[in-house]
Formats: sequence, structure tokens, C-alpha cells
Amino acid sequence: MLARIAGLREQLAQLASFQSAELQRLAVMNVLHETVEATLVDQFIRSPDRRWFCEGVANFVAFKTLEVLLGTEVAKSYYDVDAEVAKYAALKGKVDLEHWPVVEDPRSKEVPADVNLASYAFATKRVFEGFAEEGRLAKVLTEGAKAGRDKVTIHSVLVVYEKETGRKL
Repeated sequence: MLARIAGLREQLAQLASFQSAELQRLAVMNVLHETVEATLVDQFIRSPDRRWFCEGVANFVAFKTLEVLLGTEVAKSYYDVDAEVAKYAALKGKVDLEHWPVVEDPRSKEVPADVNLASYAFATKRVFEGFAEEGRLAKVLTEGAKAGRDKVTIHSVLVVYEKETGRKL
């Protein structure tokens, strides 16, 4: 049994060394995204209307982290929001970010896979546009967090955003 496990480990190591750069970038982006999203849900917003905001912010923060570490052009090789939006442009009419159910909601399984992927792209674009100004996301999260994570809803986030910017998100 131990020899079999050792053999599997060796095979996995060989497979890992052959992974394409694309798969590695996807893995990095996924780890960053999921870390940010889990932190948002744990520390900031738990309401069932949070999905588009959390998914968009998770991609935005992951991209910004890579941008700081690697530069804009390399970060775009990990995630290019404009390319993602263009890829799903034909599905824009089917995307309903305000009613996009969170994963733990059984209705989330009813969203077609392509519409779900398109929703990520459009949510991320919305966040990129709304939080492009340096420090704006931090201000909104800091102000919004004063209500407490169990009381924050997407409505309260939007109110704080409008108060901070004078615009709707």
C-alpha cells in the first residue's frame, strides 16, 4: 500500500510539472478569488443577495493583487475582465446579477452554466468600473462594516457606495 501511495505521489509530481502556464494562472486566480470571497462572507456580508458583489470583488481584488506583484500586462494574462465580458456578450440579456442566487441556495443549480460564467464576467466588470478609484473599495467596506456582517445587505452596500461617490453602482 505504501509503495502504491509513493507511486501516486510521484505521478502527481510529474503531472504537476507538466501543467500548462494557463492552468497555473487559473489555479492562482482561483486561490486568490476564493480567499477574498470567503473573507468577505466571513467578515463583511452574509445576506443571500450578496453573490454578484462578492464574486466581482473577489476577481477585482485578485487582479489588483497580481497587478501590484506582476504588473498590469502580466496580471491581464491571469484575468482580463474586458476579454471575459466580450466572450459572454451574447448572454448579457440572460444575466440578472441582482437575482443571482448564492451557491448555497438550491436555486443556484437552476442557473445554466454559461449564464453563470457570464454572470461572473459582468459582476466583475461592474466592480472594476465602480471601484477603479484607488481606495474606494476599502472606504465602502470600512463604512459598510459598521453595521455588522449579519446586517449588511447588498442594499446597504449600494447606499454606502452612493454616499461615498454620489453615483449608483
